[in-house]
Amino acid sequence: MPISSLQQLDYIAFVIAGMLVYLAAQRLLRRKNAGSLSPPTALMIMSLFAAGWWWVDAAGNNERSRLRRMVEGLAPTYAQELHRLGHERITPDTPGDDPTYLDLIEAEILWQRVNPAVADIYTFGQKTDGAIVLLVDSETDYNHDGEIDGDRESRTAIGEPYDADDTLRKVFNGTAAFDDQPYQDRWGVWVTAYVPMLDSNGRVYAVLGVDYPAGEWIAAIQRVRMTVMGQIGFIQLLIGSTAVVVTMLRAQLAERSRNEQQLQERRVQLEEANRKLEVQRADLDLARRQALAAADAKSQFLANMSHEIRTPMTAILGFADELVEAESHQTSPQDRLDLIHTIKRNGDHLLQIINDILDLSKIEAGHMTVETLQTSLIELINDSVDMLRSRAQAKGVALTLEFTGLVPARIETDPTRLRQVLMNLLSNSIKFTERGHVAISVAFRDGAAPQIEIDVVDTGIGMSTAQASRLFKPFTQADSSMARRFGGTGLGLTISRRLARMLGGDLFIVRSEPGVGTRFRAIFPTGFIARESLIDATATRQSASSGTAIDATQSTVSLKLRILLAEDGPDNQKLISMVLRKLGAEVVIAENGEIASETALKAERDGNAFDVILMDMQMPVLDGYQATRKLRARGYARPIIALTAHAMAADRQKCLDAGCDDYASKPIDRKKLVATILNHARPADALSSASA
Repeated sequence: MPISSLQQLDYIAFVIAGMLVYLAAQRLLRRKNAGSLSPPTALMIMSLFAAGWWWVDAAGNNERSRLRRMVEGLAPTYAQELHRLGHERITPDTPGDDPTYLDLIEAEILWQRVNPAVADIYTFGQKTDGAIVLLVDSETDYNHDGEIDGDRESRTAIGEPYDADDTLRKVFNGTAAFDDQPYQDRWGVWVTAYVPMLDSNGRVYAVLGVDYPAGEWIAAIQRVRMTVMGQIGFIQLLIGSTAVVVTMLRAQLAERSRNEQQLQERRVQLEEANRKLEVQRADLDLARRQALAAADAKSQFLANMSHEIRTPMTAILGFADELVEAESHQTSPQDRLDLIHTIKRNGDHLLQIINDILDLSKIEAGHMTVETLQTSLIELINDSVDMLRSRAQAKGVALTLEFTGLVPARIETDPTRLRQVLMNLLSNSIKFTERGHVAISVAFRDGAAPQIEIDVVDTGIGMSTAQASRLFKPFTQADSSMARRFGGTGLGLTISRRLARMLGGDLFIVRSEPGVGTRFRAIFPTGFIARESLIDATATRQSASSGTAIDATQSTVSLKLRILLAEDGPDNQKLISMVLRKLGAEVVIAENGEIASETALKAERDGNAFDVILMDMQMPVLDGYQATRKLRARGYARPIIALTAHAMAADRQKCLDAGCDDYASKPIDRKKLVATILNHARPADALSSASA
């Protein structure tokens, strides 16, 4: 109900009360045979009522001003904090998973928790056509039940149009405003403080709004008005009682005592409100310090990441220039080969950095999945150790492996993720060990939930307790000097622990001492293990490969295939076709999906069909997805292998759903690419030996 309507009701009640008091006084005087009030006395009483009404109205306005100052005082603080957290980057087109946007949402939620009187905090933006849209508006627990219920309390999407009134539009001209006339939208009925948010040039780029529930706003004002009305009534009764009996005087004195008690209670309430405000200020200060600490951690990570990416890129670009100039400088074949190996080694390192970041992002987003397969434990561990043995030998560090007691021949786990955890642990220990050894011990722990326990022990630099406590946090190493001395993103152990836990196990530090070394322990569940399946691993060295897949790296392998390469990038066209032609394949290149689909269909009609199509999924005219669907719709049944730089599991499924038979990621792994082609393009007909 508007304030004006309440004022009218108060006025009517005030007049009626005055008339009743006047009539009661007249009746009492008549009963006491005191005559009636004279016209001047009646006029004085009416004048007192008019003055009392002005007093009530002033008290209500004062309370309204006090509430307004409270709400307006919070709005600039919130606006400054959101601006400092990067709100200026937010536009109506910002995606909902933007990290800055999510940080702003978390800040608003925190402020709402520490200040329950505030119903909602949000920001508006203005498009070039003048339309007002919502930018940052968090989930708001309006009823304070601890749950986000329904559309009313759910987060509003970035860019939702808002039917703005004139007050809000004026704020975009740079003047703060306060709309204390209750208005209703789809979220409720509110009074609102608006404050402009300025960029570094002093221009308004957004408006922040703070909502206060209209019901509580009106109730607070009305309480004050009613309190003052009672006080005025008391005074009026006191003045009138001078002409009546002592009984009425005593009643008036009792009323005064009750009013004084109400005032005392009000003072206590104000003192409690001040105490709560102090607590809220302390909470906001803590939140600010935490936000600054988070920003510092991100800045340090970005600096470290820039260094990690630029280091291999510097080597790649620098040695590539050297390779280009090698002929003019009469560089020997061995030196050129060294240059090439250096470029490849740094390229592999750069790819590993990218893979670490992608792995962590998938885990954080909940997109990382694991599978459960029958896996040869001994083979997996032996292979992992063998792959890193040369790295350890190059540093002069001994790398040993020991199986303690009997272990299962096969366990149920995700072999890819288990190998990733083990390789990260070993690589980390080798990197931080300058002399001595790295030892791996494997033991089987039987029980209700059987598990494998893998310890990796090194004689490296070790860590203090404080350093160890930070080790599994993303983007951090033991301290910043480690990143400068040894390099690395600080992601490997974080990813490893999360993968271990996704597999149902864990990864932790058993002990670490500076200058002595560190012992890591990883545990993994094995699934059901029969007692008779346990073997002595020290006496058994399983074959490095239990399958029958074709080894595409043998020098005796040649491809007698006709291949259509759909690829729009000239460099990738040259690289992939060169690899395939060296193995004897006939390669035809199509620059986009439209040409690829028409070329494949024409070759099919002419009886000169391609054995396999390598289909890049990102091309002009028709992309790989559209081209594959077109071919399948026309009845094309020959193998199509997707090529894409998108390396997520969902991207692989998207390619298969479009009709591709298999998937190969970029940058290409020559061995895997050739093996994939052979597995789909009649490998028995495609293989021949050089001797034949």
